[in-house]
Amino acid sequence: MEKQLLTSKEAAAYLGLSEGYLRALRCTGQIKGRLTPPPFVRIGRGRGGVRYARKDLDEWISDLKRC
Repeated sequence: MEKQLLTSKEAAAYLGLSEGYLRALRCTGQIKGRLTPPPFVRIGRGRGGVRYARKDLDEWISDLKRC
């Protein structure tokens, strides 16, 4: 059974991004005014509590597709 909630490190690997880029995207709300961050949840306190739902990441990628 696949994990439904991924850590930042796992989510970055799943998306093919660096963890730092994903963190910057999350912290600033957007990169270069174009790309909004994927949805995430905070569980507990601190940076280590950020989780991404796999289905949300899939939807986020799908919404980025261009023809």
